[in-house]
Amino acid sequence: MCGIHGFFNGKVKALNISDFLGQGFVAGSLRGMDSSGIAAIDTTSNYLEYQKLPVNGSYFVQDKLAKKLFEAGRSPHMLSICHTRHATSGGLGLNTAHPFYIDVADEANNFREMIGVHNGSLTEWSTKPKAKNYSVDSEWALNHIFEHGDEAFLDFKGAYCFVWWDSDNEKVLNIARNDTREMYVALLENGGMAYASEAGMLHWLLERNSLKVKSIFALDDNMHYKFVQDDFANFTK
Repeated sequence: MCGIHGFFNGKVKALNISDFLGQGFVAGSLRGMDSSGIAAIDTTSNYLEYQKLPVNGSYFVQDKLAKKLFEAGRSPHMLSICHTRHATSGGLGLNTAHPFYIDVADEANNFREMIGVHNGSLTEWSTKPKAKNYSVDSEWALNHIFEHGDEAFLDFKGAYCFVWWDSDNEKVLNIARNDTREMYVALLENGGMAYASEAGMLHWLLERNSLKVKSIFALDDNMHYKFVQDDFANFTK
């Protein structure tokens, strides 16, 4: 079992988001102690930076780059994707820590990148196309999504919740889950949105950081949600 949490900021700077993100790693250590990671994406400029380390959340929040990315989460239109890992597939180390970053440039020099995380364990993935290129199910699965989009989910068996950003739809946060892994989303009065694997953790982080909620809900299973910058309430699924 792993933990996912994060924030998609709205049009205004929100000073308490950095604390929300950092505290989520400490609380998320209960769901995974083997590694921690964060991706920060400015969806107006496609700026992307990430950090991941094979340490638990309490140590991760002391890392210099991690702190920088927590602070970046305050900025308008900044998307933060955070993960704490409990190893169920693959070894322990930096190469199996989340998030996983993928990029490609075609012959016309068109560049595309994607970054994402996974909570859960897939079965039978090692027999799938290109699986031999990866040491862990999560990395294979995110690359499969990168190449095949929603059709990739036809090849997934087991437990999953995926959260990812793709530069082909740079203003969108993607979340997809099946009935084995939960995800909760809060739409906030300041125009942003927060999300976490556990409802109790999400409520605690929001209340602790005085983030006022307009609505909070669980995501339906077997759906791919797309939350669009500055219009989070009008998501598609």
